[in-house]
Amino acid sequence: MTITIALPDSAEVELQGQSTARGMALDAYLIQHVLLAAVERPTAARERMSLADLFSESPLQGLDLPCERSQDTRRPIPL
Repeated sequence: MTITIALPDSAEVELQGQSTARGMALDAYLIQHVLLAAVERPTAARERMSLADLFSESPLQGLDLPCERSQDTRRPIPL
């Protein structure tokens, strides 16, 4: 199937930036989003998804965001 979409220039620039950040061509990025939307689960099902699924389906996946855990020195507990 072939579909032509007319996007405002600003939307095209934003989508191009998102696809580039994920190392994808714009057309492949858009196809991925269309296919995901076609099989998207209802909200109730999403609420029951595992943490691993949540992270694997995150739109932030592949952005290589820095994540660090602070080194907690633990608070003293009086005994």
